[in-house]
Amino acid sequence: MIRQKVWNIMVIHMILIQSCEYHHETDPVSCNADQKQISFSKDIKPLLANKCLACHASVRNSAAGIIFETYDQIKYWAQSGDLVTSVSSINGNVPRMPAGGAAPLTECEVTFLQNWLQQGLLNN
Repeated sequence: MIRQKVWNIMVIHMILIQSCEYHHETDPVSCNADQKQISFSKDIKPLLANKCLACHASVRNSAAGIIFETYDQIKYWAQSGDLVTSVSSINGNVPRMPAGGAAPLTECEVTFLQNWLQQGLLNN
């Protein structure tokens, strides 16, 4: 029991440290999401770690039971359409996620998610 708690704390710290190294350009002029093959490990996973794991990690009470820790979990929500629609401004409305006053995803970050979906949700 104690080992599991220690392990969970170590995983959270690793995720937080990794998310601090995420530096995508957010200026739409310099956004290169349309000009590259989107990488799950280099683009999508760090983006979601930075913007979503505070609420959507299994070691906490995940919001609505939605967990974004593994490729399969993320792929499931991306294929359903819920991932992109929840972070996009639809018809000028404010995106539903991230909740709690957190900064919304930039237009560039949403484009990365959309292009990853269009490119076949590769696990690369």
